[in-house]
Amino acid sequence: MRIIAILLISVLFTGFGIAGTISGKVTGANGEPLAGANIYLESKNIGAATDENGVYSFEAGNGTYNLICDYVGYAKKVVRIEIKGDLNQDFELVEYLFAKTIEVLADRAQDRETPVAFTNVEKQAIESRL
Repeated sequence: MRIIAILLISVLFTGFGIAGTISGKVTGANGEPLAGANIYLESKNIGAATDENGVYSFEAGNGTYNLICDYVGYAKKVVRIEIKGDLNQDFELVEYLFAKTIEVLADRAQDRETPVAFTNVEKQAIESRL
């Protein structure tokens, strides 16, 4: 009888650790779903990745957390949430990495001035290889 009571109490207390489900959808600025985006709680090792439709879902305990959404080529978004049951949190991310212009500056190596080995390739040789 005592063993049954202990088992019942332990099952009840383990159920209190999980309070609700955090779910939602991650999209880009033009509304397309972002597959493989990472959504996680900042102070916990809890999170999920979005599926091919940009949808995610995971369980977490009661409390107040920073919910982070991160995706390569997009600005990270952090939202403060309070979990008291099920929560739906959608994200719309903005591109940042590939939208920027990158300027490449170069200089030709000079004989006896450049401290590394180099091969000088003429413009005509480059054009003929294209």
